[in-house]
Amino acid sequence: MRRIVIAGGGYAGLHAFAEIRKRLGPLIRSGEVELTLIAKDPYHTYHGWTGEVLSGRLSVGNTLTVLPTLLRGQYVEGEIGRIDAERQVVEITTPDGIHRRLPYDHVLVATGSRDPFSRLPGLAEHGWCLKNTRDMQRFVDHLRTFAGKRVAVVGGGMAGAETASALRERFRRLGRDVTVELITSGDLLFRQLHPRFSRLAAAGTRILERQGIVIRRGARVASIGQHGPVLENGDLVLADMTVVAAGVEFSPIAGLERLQATPGGRYIADPFLRACGQDNIWLAGDIAEVARPFGGGLCPVDALWAMKQGELAGANIARAVLGRGIRRFSFRGLGQAAGLANGSGISELYGMTFRGGLAWFIRVCYFAWYMPRRTDGAAVLRDLFADRLAEAIGGLGAMLRPAAQGRKSLEAAAERGRAP
Repeated sequence: MRRIVIAGGGYAGLHAFAEIRKRLGPLIRSGEVELTLIAKDPYHTYHGWTGEVLSGRLSVGNTLTVLPTLLRGQYVEGEIGRIDAERQVVEITTPDGIHRRLPYDHVLVATGSRDPFSRLPGLAEHGWCLKNTRDMQRFVDHLRTFAGKRVAVVGGGMAGAETASALRERFRRLGRDVTVELITSGDLLFRQLHPRFSRLAAAGTRILERQGIVIRRGARVASIGQHGPVLENGDLVLADMTVVAAGVEFSPIAGLERLQATPGGRYIADPFLRACGQDNIWLAGDIAEVARPFGGGLCPVDALWAMKQGELAGANIARAVLGRGIRRFSFRGLGQAAGLANGSGISELYGMTFRGGLAWFIRVCYFAWYMPRRTDGAAVLRDLFADRLAEAIGGLGAMLRPAAQGRKSLEAAAERGRAP
């Protein structure tokens, strides 16, 4: 029997799992190949809907896919403690404290990234992060009772802009005038879009400004205090709640010290998504530093690139098991998008740019397509469009009520004029 272990239940791990099961299905069913995915949580979180959850248009449940059901039993819940590359064993600790050892012939390291707790003092004590699902759930619960007047969002990229916009929208829908301040260390927002799509970035910035979001530029945050972010120059940005949506960090795995890695803790992959110098250790997702195909630096740390890396890593593992040649990573990218304000946004797809409601629609359909299950994507589309329809009908009703009241006043006046 040949054993394949996937370490990580994020985008890269799930897409690798699906690709392996598709290509090696008969061998898995016959027992010749054993495929196991390890994840620390019993569900996968789809971060593409963070803005919709924060604005109150979707529930946290819309972002979750239950792994035991999706993976049909080929799943182990546990925290990875060590990957012994010499003995080819993954050591984990299950939620009930049991230590297990899973042998492998091929292992995919797709453990992702985490929020930057170690390099931003005070974040764990005084700030909120949204990358971890449990942190997101706690934050949404906190929003239900939050009574403050000022919110600071740290991060001038897509994630920071979406978070600030969603929170401002949430409070507006609740009839509350809460100041939302977006803090960025640069002079421009949406740095991922510059310089090629600078006009699109400017359009996104104008949407945020029209929404009433305060933008503080050139302000690098040094720490998070009890009363808000503290900048490098010593200034305090007063806030009743601080949300950090900027930057990630990586956790090296014990036992993989011999792998080539960056100073920040990412493992360096070769063009086939193997760990450099290894034949049976594969890398994908945020934890992997992968050169962008055809030049242009490194692959971005985001969901779509993790999915595509997971697909190729899974396909190459299957090819290796079958004794076939493996292939290079050749994904060039599809585009970028941010959902902003009330059904608005900006998006870039294959170099074409969109803004406003059309950009929002493209982004929603695009994200729904890439959810782990088609039924999950369909459910999100149903809930989002039902929400928009209800809001549109409500707005139409609000427009018609004054007109109806006006007609009634005229009719009453006419009746009075006819009275003897």
